[in-house]
Amino acid sequence: MNTGKKVLIGMSGGIDSAVAAYLLKEQGYNVEGVYHNYWADECCINADGSTFTNRCCGDQAYQDALDVCKKLDIPLHRVNYIQEFYDTVVQYYLDTYKAGFIPNPCIECNRSIKFGLYFTTMQDM
Repeated sequence: MNTGKKVLIGMSGGIDSAVAAYLLKEQGYNVEGVYHNYWADECCINADGSTFTNRCCGDQAYQDALDVCKKLDIPLHRVNYIQEFYDTVVQYYLDTYKAGFIPNPCIECNRSIKFGLYFTTMQDM
């Protein structure tokens, strides 16, 4: 068994992170969840004026991650990247779109935030 080895896992509230946390815990790891928050607004407005919930990091996603961690009896840390997300991903999107290109903000988010800043933050936990 892997008793005592600490593992931090990014918890999105989805099935992939939930199963990964469960399997790691079953193998004896000391598992802790980390939820990263990217967006300050709880609700967003479509072009037609209708509203929608920000699914990738809104309150419901956090609640889902918290529920999973409670069921698995593991702690959940919440990390705020709202300003970094805006400065890196949103500004990239706006600048690229203004330049006449169709940007892919997910690629920039994965590179800069999820596998950059997020990974560095987890190493310091």
